[in-house]
Amino acid sequence: MNALRHSRSQVRRSVVASAAGILLALVPIAPGGGVDTASARVGCPAADRPVDGLSRAEARAATVCEIRRQRRLTGRAVVRPDAQLHTATRRHARLMVKQDCYEHICRGEASIEGRLFKSGYLRGARNWSYGENIGCATSVRQMIATWLANEPSRKILLGKAYRDIGATVTKGVPSEAQNCTSDPSYGTFTVLLAVRQPR
Repeated sequence: MNALRHSRSQVRRSVVASAAGILLALVPIAPGGGVDTASARVGCPAADRPVDGLSRAEARAATVCEIRRQRRLTGRAVVRPDAQLHTATRRHARLMVKQDCYEHICRGEASIEGRLFKSGYLRGARNWSYGENIGCATSVRQMIATWLANEPSRKILLGKAYRDIGATVTKGVPSEAQNCTSDPSYGTFTVLLAVRQPR
C-alpha cells in the first residue's frame, strides 16, 4: 500500500503522506511475474519460497535480506536489522489481520510515530525520518517486486537516508485487502525503514 514518510527536527516538523499508486501496491504479483529469476539464485534463497511454509523468523530474515540486496544493487547504504523496528512492525501486522484492517493505522492503534516511540526506537532521538510499506503476496520476492514497481513504495525501500530496518510477515490477509486473495498461501507484510540522531 502507499507508504507514509515522516520526519521531525528540533526546530520544525514536517509530514509528507503519499496517496499515489495505491492500486499497484495492493495488487500481488502472480508467481514468477516481474521477478528476476536469474538474480533469484544469488542470495536470499528463502525469498522465493511460499511465505506459508516459512517460520516467522525465516520470513523476516528473507524480507530484510532481499531489501538489503536491492539497496546494494542501487548503491544505497546498508540498513541494519533493528529489534525495536521489528517490534513496531510485528504489532501492526498482527493487528491488520486481526481487525481486517488494511491501513497504516488501525482501530485503537497509535500513529506510526506513536508505535516507534512505544517500541523505544525514537526514545532520546533529536531528529528522525521513517517510511512504512504494507502489502500482501505469496513470497518475499513477489512483495518486494510489487513495492519496487510502485513509486511511493520504491522511495521508501531505496531511501538514501535510512539506516535501520524492521520487518514482519504475518500469515493471512485482511479482508479489506480486496486485491489480495484469501488463499492461505498469502501473507501480510509490514516493513519500516528509519534513521535517527541522538540528542
